[in-house]
Amino acid sequence: GAILQELRNQNLDESTLVVYTSDHGLNCGQHGLWGKGNATFPLNMVEQSIRIPLIFHAPNRLLSKQQRTEFVDHTDVFATILELAGIPDTEKKNRNSPGTSFCALLNNTHPRPAGRQHQFCEYGPVRMMRTHRHKLMLFPRTEENLFFDLAQDPLEQVNLYGNAEYQLIIDEMNQAIRAHFSTFSVESNDGVKASLPQYNPHVAWDYYKEYQL
Repeated sequence: GAILQELRNQNLDESTLVVYTSDHGLNCGQHGLWGKGNATFPLNMVEQSIRIPLIFHAPNRLLSKQQRTEFVDHTDVFATILELAGIPDTEKKNRNSPGTSFCALLNNTHPRPAGRQHQFCEYGPVRMMRTHRHKLMLFPRTEENLFFDLAQDPLEQVNLYGNAEYQLIIDEMNQAIRAHFSTFSVESNDGVKASLPQYNPHVAWDYYKEYQL
C-alpha cells in the first residue's frame, strides 16, 4: 500500500508496472510441516511449497480484477515483463528458456496459444510435472516417487505411484519430465547431477541427532 501511494504521490502510478510474487510457497502446518520444499528430506513438492502468489498491477494498461488458472512460472514472468516493456527478447535462443509471455492474458488482447496444460518444477534432485488433475514427482530413489490424482485427492495423501490403473499416465508424464529437462537443463546447474549448496547446517530432520536428544 505504501509503495502504491508513493507512486501516486509522484504521479508515476499510471506509468509503472508493479509485480508481486515470491520464489516459493510455504507450509504453515499443512502436511505437518512448517516451511517450504526443504522442510523435509527428501525435499518435497507439495502444493503449498510450489504454489506462489503472482499479481500484476498496471492501471489503464491491464485488464483489472482477473483471477487466472493457467500454469505459469518465473521464466514466463520474465518474458512477459519484456513484452510489456516493449523490449524484444533477442537472447531467448541463447538462454534456451522455456518461458513464454502471457501478456495477452493480462491485457485481454487475444488468447494465449493453446497447449500449456502442465507445469514442470525442479528442486535439487527432485523433478515434478503437474497437470490440472495429476501430479508426478521423481526422486533419486524410485521407491520414493509420488503420484497423486488431485481431483480425488487434493491434499496429496494417497500415493498412487505403481498403481496399475494409472500406469499409462505415469509413464507419459515420466517421459515428458525427461524430455523437458533434457532440453532445458544446464549441466552445471542440474540438480540431479550437482549437489545443493550447504547454506544451513541446522536442518529439521537432523535435530535429534545434532542435539543428541
